[in-house]
Amino acid sequence: MWRDLERRAQSLGVPYRRPAVYPFNSMSIGRVALLASREGWCREFTEAAFDLHWRDGVLMGTPENMATSLERANQDPTRVQSLASSPEIKEAFKKQTTGALERGIFGAPSFVVAGELFWGDDRLEDALNLAVCTP
Repeated sequence: MWRDLERRAQSLGVPYRRPAVYPFNSMSIGRVALLASREGWCREFTEAAFDLHWRDGVLMGTPENMATSLERANQDPTRVQSLASSPEIKEAFKKQTTGALERGIFGAPSFVVAGELFWGDDRLEDALNLAVCTP
């Protein structure tokens, strides 16, 4: 897997650094991402979190990654942490996780198009082609 990630990064021309810890605890960052998707700042947040993790070696799920990612998304950490820890977001995250498992999703990135699961960024084109061809 690690060598494959290195090759993909090289072929795409993107910086890559193997994280010191993997897998990581994704619960808190997942809840924040869910909140971010509801509020419209998910892209900024997730791009920052992933850049820090995969490029800069700042592990996802750590306070440093979270704080920097929220700052780059122009969000107030106190407000976000409070909302992301709320019973509503916790329950929504559980439902989303259960739904993903029911659909057969086992990793990221995953795409479901017309009931079919595509896994991996190298399958994005296949998923897009099916989406365009499916009425």
